[in-house]
This record gives sequence, C-alpha cells and structure tokens, in this order.
Amino acid sequence: MTDIEKTQIDIINGNRIYSVLSMMLAAFLTYSLLEPQVSTHVLLYWLTIILSVDVFRLYTTLNYKLAKKNHNINYIAAERYILIGTLLSASCWGSLALILFPIVDGQGVMSIIFILTVITTGSTTTLSYRLKFSVIFILLVLLQLMLSMYQQDHIVGNDLLLMEASFVVLIFFLIKNAKNLSTSVENMLILQAQSEMHEHELIVQREKAELANKTKSEFLANISHELRTPMHAILGFSSLGNGNVGIASDEKIVSYFSRINESGHRLLRLINDLLDLSKLEAGRMQFESKENDLRRLIDASVEELLPLFKERLLIVDIESTSVYTKVPCDSDKIAQVINNLLSNAIKYSPIGGTIAIYFDVVRLHPHESQADAKSVSAISVSIKDSGSGLPADELDSVFNEFVQSSVTDSHTKGTGLGLSISRAIIESHGGEIKAMNHADNSGAVFTFILPYKGVITSM
Repeated sequence: MTDIEKTQIDIINGNRIYSVLSMMLAAFLTYSLLEPQVSTHVLLYWLTIILSVDVFRLYTTLNYKLAKKNHNINYIAAERYILIGTLLSASCWGSLALILFPIVDGQGVMSIIFILTVITTGSTTTLSYRLKFSVIFILLVLLQLMLSMYQQDHIVGNDLLLMEASFVVLIFFLIKNAKNLSTSVENMLILQAQSEMHEHELIVQREKAELANKTKSEFLANISHELRTPMHAILGFSSLGNGNVGIASDEKIVSYFSRINESGHRLLRLINDLLDLSKLEAGRMQFESKENDLRRLIDASVEELLPLFKERLLIVDIESTSVYTKVPCDSDKIAQVINNLLSNAIKYSPIGGTIAIYFDVVRLHPHESQADAKSVSAISVSIKDSGSGLPADELDSVFNEFVQSSVTDSHTKGTGLGLSISRAIIESHGGEIKAMNHADNSGAVFTFILPYKGVITSM
C-alpha cells in the first residue's frame, strides 16, 4: 500500500465517526417518519440491523484511532473494515426500499426515494477519498432502489420509466462527482508529498551548506595554525640569530639554523600536502600508471625511513609471502601512501615496538554507485603498529582533513593531511583504504587495497 493510499485511509477514518453518527441519526429519523405508515415490526427489525452495522463501523473506527495513537496501524486491515462497513451499510439502506415499497402509500414511496437519494449523496462525499468505496455504496443503494420501483403501484407507466432514467443519470452524476473529488484529493496528496520531499531536500541542503561552512571555518583555522607555527619559529630563530651574531657561540648559532631548517621543511611539507590535496580534489593530479611491485616500494620506503625506525628502536617485520605483489599504479603516489602509513605507524608505536607489514589476496567490491559492477581480484597491504589502537569512533574520521587521533602524543602531531591524501590517492586507483584495531588489541592496522587490473580515475 502506497503512502498516498494510507493517507486516504487516514482521512476516511478521521471523518468516519461523524459520518457514522449522522447515519445513525438518519436511521432514527427514517424510522420516525415511516413508522406511522407501517403496521408490522419490519421497520423496527431494519432499524436494529442498521444500528448494529453502525455500531460495528464505530467500533472499527475507534480501534483504528487507538492504533494510530500507538503508532501500530495495520492499513490493510483498516481498508478491509471500511469495505465491510460500506457493503453492510449500503445493503441495509438499499433494502429499505425492497422491504417497504410494497406496503407504503405514494407519499411513503416518495419519502423513501428522497431519503435514499440524500443518504447516497451525502455518503459519496465522505467515501470519495477512495473512489471504490463511493462506487460500491452508490450502486448498492440506488440499484436496489431501481429494482424496488417495480414492487410499488404508485408510480407507473411513463412516470416509472422517467424515474428509472433519473436514477441512471443520478448514478452517473454521483460516480463522476466522486471520481472528480477522489482525483482532486489524490493530486492534493501528491503535491503535499512532493512539497514535504522538497522541504526535506531543502533541510538536507541547508545542513550540507552549514556543514561545508563549518568545515571551511575549521579548515581555515587549522591551516592558519599550521602555517603560523613554523613561520613563527623561522622568524623567531632568525631574529635570535641576527641579534646574537658575534655574541652567541657557534654551537648556539648552529642550533638556530637547525630549528629554522626544521621549521622550513615542516612548512614545505604542509604546502606540498595542501597542493596535493587540492589537485586530487579538483581531479587535476597527474598519474603515471604502469606495473609496479608493491614489495619493492615498501622496501624503498622502509629504507628511506630507517633513521626514524632506529631512533625509536623499532623493528620492521615484512612477512614473506607468495602473494603476487605487482599491480598497475603510479609508483610515486603509492610510495607517498606507504610513507604516510609507515610514518603513522612510527608515531603510534612505543619505543622498541614492532611494525608488521603483510599482504593478502582479496576481492575488491564495487562502490555503492556501481551496483551493477562485479567484485575484482585485488591485493591488500596491511601495516600494523604496536600501539594502543584507535578509539572505535575515530576509525573513519582519521581519514578526514586535519583530523588527529585523540591518542596521538601532542609532541608528535602532524598536519593531519597525510591520511586524507592517502585515501584520495588509493580511491583514484580504484581501491580502498581503511583502519581497524587488531583483534588482540595490540595496535592499529591500516590496510589499503589495489585491484590487480585497475584503472586510475580522477577524483
């Protein structure tokens, strides 16, 4: 059942109590009007039956309202109860003519015709939110009325034919009116649903804009801090050097130059990272793809970072493997990823710890936007440190720009761009990168996956 159909059921049940009470009042008035002309108990039996039907309709409506209040509505059952109530009510009102026409006078016949015409017209308005209910009520009441006309002797001949023709016209008129009203309500509900959808989209877009604005503000605040820190160091130590020429010892002057050089390199790394990130996000990063051996790239990165490993007395354990380690990739960019992950592992590992590197063959599943694509064979490279691991709520966020893990030592924090750039590079190679904690809580594991037959795409 669609949302629009559910809303139509809601509207019908919302007005149904008043409709049922009105029908009960109409039944009493009908009994009062016709009772003097009917000497039998037939009319009383009819009143009892139709009131019982209205009690059933009232009971099902109240049950629906209770279920709606408890947010536990069975719309299929609700529709079924409306259908049953409509069939029973229409049958009762239509039978009034079948029962009474043979025993009432001409005035009684006209009274019954008037009552049934008014009842049918009024019910059409209430039920027309779902067209089929209106059609059922109209046909059951008026067709019985038309059949009953041949059981009375007060309207005959051409007058009877004219009356039957009038009923046919009335049936078509009421059905057309019910259809127009049903169509209008349905269109109104569709427009309302579209309006709510647009409103939701506007809210989502506003939240995205607010998030983008917040992200921009945080980015500017972070980048300002990251740029200002090495600049202050460069300016500060150069001023100290200028002010102490000929006064301070050569050793002191050399320390100033060392701090200036260190800060300059830090500033250069930050600028290079920003340029790389900007190019990747704009899709302007140039890749040179050819088959490269990931094992050789890892060996080269370990060799490059050897002074840092020695400084912290770290052991690098590269597991021997029979896995085929050659993939199409840009060697410089993948080497940059490996350097970032190894630097990250060095940062998180305690002095004297071990960094393990291992390979595996996996299936790389397509992105959600590529639902029709098939999984492909790929190689995964995992770098495990021996630190305390990452908080569970930071396993995804560590790949965002300028995000540092809360467990990072304040003296070893970097720019927070390395992992973000690494993710962009890997995704541009058609792969994926993720972080997790080792099963025995003995460190964090960063894994990147590259397809054996990959195609490099722009971000």
